[in-house]
Amino acid sequence: MNYSNPSSAASQSIRAHIAVNRESIAALAEATLISESTIKRRLYGLSSWSIDELVLIAEHFSTTVSELLQPVVQSRKAG
Repeated sequence: MNYSNPSSAASQSIRAHIAVNRESIAALAEATLISESTIKRRLYGLSSWSIDELVLIAEHFSTTVSELLQPVVQSRKAG
């Protein structure tokens, strides 16, 4: 996979976590206290994730920010 920037890689990873956990965007918003509209803007690539948002989401999914960004690391190493 090729990601143009870390925010798009994070979005892809977050979408995967949402799907695997069968969680709605509304539930993620409630759990992280990030508004649903903000999460949607980030997921659709209309604006970039902040570090604080990524920390909250990583904690929610019991992972790390580094893991959320892992696809970027892999694609850059491969390229």
